[in-house]
Amino acid sequence: MILIHDVSILLNAIFFGLSLFLAVLLWNQRTSYRLSNRMLSVLLVAIAITTFNTIIRLSYYMDAMDFYQHISNVALLVMGPSIYLFVKIRISDPNDRKWIIHFVPFFIYALLLTMHAIMSFQHAIEVINNLAFLTFVIQWVIYIILTFYLVNTYQNQTKQTFSNLEKRDLGWIKVILSLLLATLIMRLTLLVHSIVAEKVLDVVSLNLTLIFAMITCYLGYKIFKNPALFVKLTSYSQSKLSTKDLQFYIEKIESVMTDQALFANPKLTITELADQADLHSRVVSQTLNQEANQNFFDYVNGYRVKDLIERLKSPNANNYTLQALMEESGFQSPSVAYSAFKKVTGTTPAKFRKTNL
Repeated sequence: MILIHDVSILLNAIFFGLSLFLAVLLWNQRTSYRLSNRMLSVLLVAIAITTFNTIIRLSYYMDAMDFYQHISNVALLVMGPSIYLFVKIRISDPNDRKWIIHFVPFFIYALLLTMHAIMSFQHAIEVINNLAFLTFVIQWVIYIILTFYLVNTYQNQTKQTFSNLEKRDLGWIKVILSLLLATLIMRLTLLVHSIVAEKVLDVVSLNLTLIFAMITCYLGYKIFKNPALFVKLTSYSQSKLSTKDLQFYIEKIESVMTDQALFANPKLTITELADQADLHSRVVSQTLNQEANQNFFDYVNGYRVKDLIERLKSPNANNYTLQALMEESGFQSPSVAYSAFKKVTGTTPAKFRKTNL
């Protein structure tokens, strides 16, 4: 058991230092999304504070530094708002100045602790700490759900703008959010078990904070290495176009798509299509939504599927690999090609080629 404690303290110390290091790097990184990065820095600092609390409670200094538990509790109240604001500011408004509202519970609790330090109302501090922890739990669940919603909305926006989402897939962020929420659920489960059954060893329950630290450090590293990993996209008005205008616009769009085979460009964007059709990007987006009942991503991939079908039917199709044929049709990702192809034909490219030999 002593060895487990020592290893736990070592790992927590490593991620305590790593969290602070990444927080400093992100805070000072020069980018147009500085405010968003600084929200992530705040989250990393909060994680570092709670990680250090784990080190204290697993070491021989717990009694001497009992006051630090209050500091750790304060840090909990910035976690939920920080991860939510990190995403929200980055994808909606890089200069948002209303972020301070989300930290009101943090300021209230910090004020109460300050008053406690001055006036020492010991009889109420336990109630205040319990309310703070309950607030943290509610905050964390709500903000994680809201962040999920933001990510889903952002992914829908990318499909209105890009024909290739390989480098814009945010599935990894959803995994991170799921793990963070699952870690909290595990922590609450252990807490309930300690209350109604038997106390769970500190080395088990406290090390869940280490999982928090690992996950957030990975997020911080990924954003630092690629500051423009996901950024604000242009959103287009969805006001209705007239039937006459729709017919005119869709004909222009289809003309350039077929005559110039724009779909074969794996990096085609709605802006490039609009330029070739001599239309505004907003008009192209609205036309596809209204007339074709599709977003830009699905619309372009529909053309790619049609082209791939013709290539698979070609007599010399067997002279090429499936991946080569997919790339010729404009697909950059085999998984996207398979998904789009099956959505249109009901079968996979491989099975389709076999039936057309």
